[in-house]
Amino acid sequence: MWCWRRTLRIPWTAHRTNVSILRQLKITRRLSTCLKRILEYFGHIARRDGDNLEKIVVTGKVEGKRPRGRSPIRWSDQLRTALDTKVHTA
Repeated sequence: MWCWRRTLRIPWTAHRTNVSILRQLKITRRLSTCLKRILEYFGHIARRDGDNLEKIVVTGKVEGKRPRGRSPIRWSDQLRTALDTKVHTA
């Protein structure tokens, strides 16, 4: 990914996702491979028992208050934007 970032002259300080860079370059095969692996991992985590730490963190159900400021971007939110659908239907 770093080589494509260099060819597009995107600095390392720019907060761009790998998916957005692949879309800009119109590389669909690599993009579909990335999304496939993300969904496989999400399915692996979603099938685990309820008290598993990984499942709690991925679904964003951590107890307690968070500090003020911008709301954090959850992994499920990134999945929704990548798939343009709801996570529980994917």
